[in-house]
Amino acid sequence: MPFDAARREEITDNFVEFIEAKQRDERRKRRLRPASTRRGPDDLLSPAGAALIAVKIREFWAAAGYQIKVEVVQAGRTPGGDPIFGVRSDLRGALPAR
Repeated sequence: MPFDAARREEITDNFVEFIEAKQRDERRKRRLRPASTRRGPDDLLSPAGAALIAVKIREFWAAAGYQIKVEVVQAGRTPGGDPIFGVRSDLRGALPAR
């Protein structure tokens, strides 16, 4: 059953509106929130995050009676080129040297 030109234009307009509404919904879903409102874990790959880990490791072993050396080092880069920081210590096999 063929459509006349007016009906075809109405169907096309409705379809375009439907697609645009779907695209708006998708953009709304993908919108990122500011970092301060994210509920994810702390950023542990930055210098500050790695320093936080270093302090926690040092405090843990100090409470157990050991003095260990812990330092923040650049461990690599992300595919985008941003630096990744990590922690290096004098622990051997996750235990302090005796």
